[in-house]
Amino acid sequence: MIGDGSGDPTFAALSGDVTMDNTGDVTIAGTSVEGSMLANSAKLQTFRFEVGDRSTELTTGDDKLTFTFPSTFTLTDIFMTVETAPTDAILIVDVEDTDASSIFTTNLLTIDSTEVTSKTAATARSLTDTSVTAGADWHVNIDQIGSTFGGAGITIYVIGYET
Repeated sequence: MIGDGSGDPTFAALSGDVTMDNTGDVTIAGTSVEGSMLANSAKLQTFRFEVGDRSTELTTGDDKLTFTFPSTFTLTDIFMTVETAPTDAILIVDVEDTDASSIFTTNLLTIDSTEVTSKTAATARSLTDTSVTAGADWHVNIDQIGSTFGGAGITIYVIGYET
């Protein structure tokens, strides 16, 4: 941090100067970023939920896991991984909120055959419901598993910030 006499901190960066004014807004090499955007990204939290154990083959069904949010939360991303990939079919998982509505529009969380993450899925999930109320229960449903091997060891990552 370098002082420039104005009372606002100035930071030296390899790609250019970084300054912050007294309202919290930051300028990086001439590009302005609102302080509120930085505040939300600074508060990002990741929750990790395991569905079942790490080695037992998955089965389809509702309410494979239920979890409750302790506070109001804004969801920025959600994805899943598996310990062992599904084979010969796509693994499809839905997450429903308290009123049994999917948090996705049409494209649910999927993991393609022989893959281990939804981040590389041929069809990306389409997140709709990003506002979570305190005390909301979310339910994880496994809608489809691999046909030769269903897959094993789902971990769901929920990323966002308290609001």
